[in-house]
Amino acid sequence: MVCGHICRTARRDHNFDHDKFMHSTYELLKVVQICDSTSSICKCIRMGRENDRKYNPSCILKAIDPITGEVKVGQSYVKKSTWEKVIPETRDRFKQHLYPLFQCHDYLDMFLNVENKLVMAGTNCDEVFVFVKDTKEKVELSSLIPILNVEDVQTHINMLWRFNQGTLLYLSAGAGRGLELTRIGPFKDFQEYFNCLRFTMRSEKNALHGVDRNKKIPHFVPPSLSRYIIILNLVIYPAVEQSQTLTIPSIDRGPEEANLMCRDVLHLDTSGPTSTSDKGTKHIRDIFSQIMNVITPVSTGKFTTSKENAIQLHHSPYVHSQHYSSEIMMRLNDSDVARLPFSIAVHLFKALGETVPVLQQTSDRNFTTINHTFYDQAAKRALNNTMATCYPHQMEAIKIIDDRSDHRDVVVHLAPGQGKSGIWNFSLLGRAISDSVRQHTIVICPYNSLLAQQQLHSLHLGTQQIGSLQRAPFNFVMQPTSNHKISRPNCTPSVHYRRL
Repeated sequence: MVCGHICRTARRDHNFDHDKFMHSTYELLKVVQICDSTSSICKCIRMGRENDRKYNPSCILKAIDPITGEVKVGQSYVKKSTWEKVIPETRDRFKQHLYPLFQCHDYLDMFLNVENKLVMAGTNCDEVFVFVKDTKEKVELSSLIPILNVEDVQTHINMLWRFNQGTLLYLSAGAGRGLELTRIGPFKDFQEYFNCLRFTMRSEKNALHGVDRNKKIPHFVPPSLSRYIIILNLVIYPAVEQSQTLTIPSIDRGPEEANLMCRDVLHLDTSGPTSTSDKGTKHIRDIFSQIMNVITPVSTGKFTTSKENAIQLHHSPYVHSQHYSSEIMMRLNDSDVARLPFSIAVHLFKALGETVPVLQQTSDRNFTTINHTFYDQAAKRALNNTMATCYPHQMEAIKIIDDRSDHRDVVVHLAPGQGKSGIWNFSLLGRAISDSVRQHTIVICPYNSLLAQQQLHSLHLGTQQIGSLQRAPFNFVMQPTSNHKISRPNCTPSVHYRRL
């Protein structure tokens, strides 16, 4: 308490006087040291800590068997044959409690089949559907209607909520702390990413001590579990909230329920209170950290080199490790490269028994036209503005040039800054968002300066590199008249869109 007071005083005083601060601190400590009440309080604190160490040891033995893959935390042993089936067992538990709440099991099977392409659209993820792989049939999530008058419906809801929390906290490529589960944002902030659900968690450790260097860490839900999470958050929970007899458990119980879920699938003792050190959320987190230590030889960290090679590069091994090490990347297909967080998730999913590929299926849907709302979504994404939409002249032009049955040419004559370049950018980005085959687009510019300007503009909008989407077929071509000089390189009053 005294130390905390001294630290807060030092941070709060903007006109800091070192000599005055040292004198006041010395006087405070001198009074505290001879105070009888301080001596009594310190004795009670020491006695309490000593008793606490007897029942809750801070240093629990953690070990792994590198040959068999068995992990040990305290008195808990988990064999590899158990932890490598955690994801399949969790999926079976989800299915056991989800299917009784639906009568349309055929639609449910089609939506849960990860081979069917998943599309999540809408500002609140309210437009979710899948395309059946063989028939190209569109199955909307809204067609799944839960039946909440079955026997033991509240039990099913409680168990589904438990496995939802356990999946987010422990099976999302990195085990978090219990309280971090209560800080996860709303489901509308989740993203579909290579057949997985992506979200972020952030620790507030040391924040109360004035040190807050914690960053949001990306987490990925395994593909075979992601669609269960989607159904729960967009179908089951909204229906329960409208019910007058059913309830959703409080998020305050999330850490404890997540703990019980993992103790179940790891075949650990689930009886008794979960607040003790050998049954708490930290215990489960320690187990998953040991599992990741077993998986470490898969090389999911950064690579460095030997001491001898570092010396040949005229620096120490430490400098090489800090500034010259190599990050791991994983090529997913011909154009997409996943960096460290997602590659770690891929290795961890595989180790925990996930058999479903995490790669996003390349769509072969060659639509003549797409829904016009995808162009507005492209504008929102490109401009990083949730309120942005296409201008009327942009939408009119895009409808013509992106309609493969329409063979007309389009000429747009407008002043600079009115969105002419957005026409080709939004049409390509809209096709990418809808996962439709995109046309090969050639942009011809008459001047070098305009060529560079438009290329940077398209890169900024995300057309040339669309994050998790594939690279759009997009080329810039310079006409021979590019050597001519102009006084206003951004003055492009007209654009001609011509069919090739």
